[in-house]
Amino acid sequence: MPVAYTGALENRPRLVRVLADRHTLLGNDESALAVVRSPQVWTELLEAHGFPVLPVCRQLPSGANPREWLEKPIASGGGRSIRWASGERASRRCFFQKHKPGPSWGAVFLAGPCKVRLVGVTRQWLGGELRGTHPYQYAGSSGPVMLDDCHQRGLEARASAVAAAGGLRGWFGIDLVGEPGEWYVVEINPRYPASLEVLELASGKTWWADHVAAFLEDRDPGPNTTAATSGAAAKRIVYAPTSLTGQAVLAALEQTASTFGVSAADLPHGEVSFQPGAPMMTLLCRGSSREDVEATISEAAEYLIRRVLKCG
Repeated sequence: MPVAYTGALENRPRLVRVLADRHTLLGNDESALAVVRSPQVWTELLEAHGFPVLPVCRQLPSGANPREWLEKPIASGGGRSIRWASGERASRRCFFQKHKPGPSWGAVFLAGPCKVRLVGVTRQWLGGELRGTHPYQYAGSSGPVMLDDCHQRGLEARASAVAAAGGLRGWFGIDLVGEPGEWYVVEINPRYPASLEVLELASGKTWWADHVAAFLEDRDPGPNTTAATSGAAAKRIVYAPTSLTGQAVLAALEQTASTFGVSAADLPHGEVSFQPGAPMMTLLCRGSSREDVEATISEAAEYLIRRVLKCG
């Protein structure tokens, strides 16, 4: 039976190996994960291809300012455990990465046997910009971001280098930081990336068939169609600002949806209770431009939080 994995299952390579042994795996296998989930390996790989990189290490260089370095878990997921460096040596199963100020982006790719195609790019929100979240926690995306040919080729060149070295197939994501054209790779996610949901909502298209074809038909992806997308979409994960009940969250959502015309996913059961900082749901919206959906989703999320505090 064919199976695909999502979430942060790439952090469980032995489990991925079991899936591959028992099923037809429509996803990147253990050998690919060894490359793309090792910050040292993919950083050195990109540097060898001439791309600018953010230095990574287990021990800070002599005289380094800890406030210029982030400590990250190797088995990362969603950015929740990222923090400023607090010592010269990284904690167990963590590493240091040089901090780069600037906006965050998510690029989505499809890889076949010979070609890598950029599906699209989204602007990502991190927790430091939003209420109820940890500083580097993933909190949502908007897109697509329109790129010129030069920027698109630059991203595809980075992705092609990584895909060739790791043997990546199907969809995968690369998180970036910096201004367009001056991007630095932050992380590689070798499965369905969170940004792809936004690109699918904006375009009304799913890339599942292309993903499957890369594995079962050994087929390269077709041309990029993001530039032809007429709309835009956004999603925002709303985190609990304080202890709340599921009933209060659902009551607040009903009023929010009718006021702003947004939809919701990952809905809680009424009897669930939330601790501060826990994800409550995901808000989704579609519109004519990225600016419009960003404004709508941000206003809706703030309205929801105000309503849930009043109801809870």
